[in-house]
Amino acid sequence: MASRPDLKLIGATLHARLVAGSSLTVTSEIAEVFTPILCKSLYREFFNIGDLNMIDTAVTDALVGYFAHPERYEPTRSSLFTYLRLRAGSNLLNLLSSEQRHHAPKDSVEVEAPDTVYEEGADNLEEALIKRELNERVMGQLRTILPNELDQELASLMIDGVRETQYYAEKLGILNLPEEEKAQIVKRNKDRIKRALQRKYKREDRGHVV
Repeated sequence: MASRPDLKLIGATLHARLVAGSSLTVTSEIAEVFTPILCKSLYREFFNIGDLNMIDTAVTDALVGYFAHPERYEPTRSSLFTYLRLRAGSNLLNLLSSEQRHHAPKDSVEVEAPDTVYEEGADNLEEALIKRELNERVMGQLRTILPNELDQELASLMIDGVRETQYYAEKLGILNLPEEEKAQIVKRNKDRIKRALQRKYKREDRGHVV
């Protein structure tokens, strides 16, 4: 594993390439570098977690969200690893909270993702146009990876950080089902989409020398 100073430099370089849109493989490179160390960091902190797959999901969500909105990360405030670790950590806490919500529905609290630390909003037309272009680029990639229109809509909700089951259930047309069954169906579809994205990264890794 690269030393922390090297990791900071690698993150800065990869982020610059992602924002510039100069590489078709940069997302797979970022996932390859950061997925194992993010998972390891969360494993150390949440060593007694019941379902280790939740850690993988939290990390994947953090990466997918970052790929969709790289402009929310500000390199002057932290390293890319720190930013992704904060996102993954808050994702995991939210997943754990969702698991326990039926036991204590009044006490569960949604942990705010750290985007507000970095994002000040589109203060002018130029910034708004840049954000729109980045979003359109990501959605264009999603349409290639996920040709099914419903899958694209579900992936768009995931990228936007939507966690409430009801929004996914509405897209899937299962609002009339019992809550537990709805949650299971939504989870299966979200996991399927994440696997499709992960397979895309792995295919790119095998086809290119990093």
